[in-house]
Amino acid sequence: MITILRLFSSILFLTIAAFLNGEDSSIKLYLKFLEDYPSFKYVGDLSKNEIKIVLDEIEIKKIQENEYKRLIDKGIEKEIALEWSRPGLIASDSYLMWIRDPVIFPKGHTGLYKRVIWKCTLHGEHPVAVLPITDDGKIILVKTWRHATGSWELELPRGAPSLYEDPFATALRELKEETGFKAIDIQQIGFVNPDSGVLSTKIAVFVAKGKIEDLPETDEDEIITGSYIFDLPELEDYLIQGFIEIKENGTNFKLYLRDPFMTYALYQAKLRQIL
Repeated sequence: MITILRLFSSILFLTIAAFLNGEDSSIKLYLKFLEDYPSFKYVGDLSKNEIKIVLDEIEIKKIQENEYKRLIDKGIEKEIALEWSRPGLIASDSYLMWIRDPVIFPKGHTGLYKRVIWKCTLHGEHPVAVLPITDDGKIILVKTWRHATGSWELELPRGAPSLYEDPFATALRELKEETGFKAIDIQQIGFVNPDSGVLSTKIAVFVAKGKIEDLPETDEDEIITGSYIFDLPELEDYLIQGFIEIKENGTNFKLYLRDPFMTYALYQAKLRQIL
């Protein structure tokens, strides 16, 4: 954990330095990031109708100027246009990095394309999601509060890796922490990108067979208040409906079933005759 914090702190320090020293430093920081983390540096091939990332500083500045003029022509205020046309590393905290890549599109025009990078993947690690299946073929989902949607959801256990952690180790750890589930057999069945339009991160998806043996031990910032166990036909009916209705402490409310990792894992498990 200390190593991760030091890494994040160094990136944050460089970001602040770039801001204080102007646009040239911001571009240099962006180029240094791509050199330091080559897995995020796929440039793209225009001959294959791919978007190409521009790495030449002079060309980057030209793209920035063109983007600024385009925004001004749209009636955007100058100060806002200056900010919106800034390429490179735009913002960074302990979890995320927001990048604007200077690019050339296949038809020849230039612009800025946005990417969001989860910092836990900087060294090639993968967040995970796991479909737990009990010995008698039932499926376990966790009831979790999602701040971003402001709703209670039924989802697969999932989480982020520690530094250099193997995806299988991450999957086993998240299962134990969120459900107390002990896997006897576990296999990876693919990857899901939750939003390929902006997120660079791929989530490794697993299926695990076993049973619940312990109480869950969730992190303090996770709001997971229990597990629900379903037969497959029952779960499929609820998926069609999109939610289940429950009553707790005299209050009726909905638990939503719209986890993309769950639907991917269920479909893969059926195709592979695991379920």
